[in-house]
Amino acid sequence: MASSVLGATTSFNVMSYGAIGNGRADDSQAFVKAWKAVCEAKSTTPILYIPPKKTFMLKPLTFSGPCKSSRIYILVSGMIIAPKKPEWRGNNQPNAWLIFANINGLIVSGKGTINGQGSSWWPQPCLNNPISVTLAIHILITATNGALVSNLRVIAPYTSPNTDGIDISSSTSVQIRNSFIGTGDDCIAISAGSSNINITGITCAPGHGIRRRQVAISDVTYSGISGTSVAENVINLSCSQSVGCSNIKLDRVYITSSTPGKKVYANCVNAHGKSTHTKPAVNCLLP
Repeated sequence: MASSVLGATTSFNVMSYGAIGNGRADDSQAFVKAWKAVCEAKSTTPILYIPPKKTFMLKPLTFSGPCKSSRIYILVSGMIIAPKKPEWRGNNQPNAWLIFANINGLIVSGKGTINGQGSSWWPQPCLNNPISVTLAIHILITATNGALVSNLRVIAPYTSPNTDGIDISSSTSVQIRNSFIGTGDDCIAISAGSSNINITGITCAPGHGIRRRQVAISDVTYSGISGTSVAENVINLSCSQSVGCSNIKLDRVYITSSTPGKKVYANCVNAHGKSTHTKPAVNCLLP
């Protein structure tokens, strides 16, 4: 069932727990069994291994902790796909597909693909659409401390409605680095109770750029971000009228229109901070 590497690491291959990997069979229970083994493992770094050249269809799942090891590794080398809309069956949180909850030291890595099959949902009312990795939102980071997202590719066509790339809420010390985000809505949106957010080296194309939801937010840095947007308002720092956002920093942020020659602009509401080397200029920030 499991194999040891260098003594301190144990790998749990989902194929050893009954996964088929043909893209049609439901491999959910095999992943549940493999996750249970990973979570109960006492090795330094247990690994949930999703092998290459296989496609695993998963219905809504929650990968829950706490786990015995202080570091859990999920290595995605193959492809994970969601059911299409006609086969969708929700769980206790039916608006989410894959949820990772109450896990310390979780690392998800690899060169594989997670495909939410969102095209079957796009014509439907967006409030009932599921979140890919928690397909109205691709990735939702909520109630999290110390998250790092890097070298990620999020791909959805500009015609896909309300498909945010990454949404952050109620989280602190979140870093998003060196990633490509192409969506039909916001590349990155930051919501309630978030602080110490650092977003660096991001390409947004297409998408609506950077958006801050109307809540109290502080200590957010955007740097080295480029891309295009189908919307005219490519930087939207819309904060609470009563509380506002503080210590917002933008540096080397370049977002243009996906339509050549079309003007774009930045919008601020009660946002305090500074910007350097941005296009469009963010002159609306308050000191």
